[in-house]
Amino acid sequence: MNLTVFGATGGVGRELTQQAVEANHHVRAVVRSSSAHRVPAGADAMVIDDLLDREAVAKAVHGADVVLSAIGLRRRNPNNPWSAVTSPIDLTSRFAQLLVDVLPREPARLILVSAAGVGDSRATMSGVLRWMFDHSNVGVAYADLEKMEAVLRQSSLDWLAVRPVTLSNGKRSGRVNLLDRYGLFAKISRADVAGWMLDQLSRPTFGSRTPMIAGA
Repeated sequence: MNLTVFGATGGVGRELTQQAVEANHHVRAVVRSSSAHRVPAGADAMVIDDLLDREAVAKAVHGADVVLSAIGLRRRNPNNPWSAVTSPIDLTSRFAQLLVDVLPREPARLILVSAAGVGDSRATMSGVLRWMFDHSNVGVAYADLEKMEAVLRQSSLDWLAVRPVTLSNGKRSGRVNLLDRYGLFAKISRADVAGWMLDQLSRPTFGSRTPMIAGA
């Protein structure tokens, strides 16, 4: 398949790109010029510094069978929930709207990374996590991801916004569970999130639009 991956040098995005190349997909990996990481060998790098540049994004998705996005809001210190947000606080929702605007209705398919606890999954969260997210800058990202999902829901695209629980590093295990509750200690590796997303490519249509996933 011809795939376009946005956020291709981030945690999930780099795994998406690497695993897609290993699966013999043709991958166009969209990166920033300031990225400290190179795209994995076998992928075609495309530099876009402004993800809200309509012409550049349209060029990036042209000819793609599926568009995958691991774009999210950045914090100055990713490991600190209270660290300052360095991205525009509406980046993911505006980017989603741009994708909806430039992608053809058929046969375009779209898979994006959202987060467990967003939207109607908020009620399934551990109370401790809910408090922390509500009182830190994680909540800023969650508010935008909820808007992103709303943009997709109003579109006519075949889309999926996966909601992983707390992300961790580690190799792909291939063991991923669908959840109906986001517990305090629930985790999933970035490699498993990427692998699960790529597994969905074999489905003729996506089932649940916002599945919540965790490692086994």
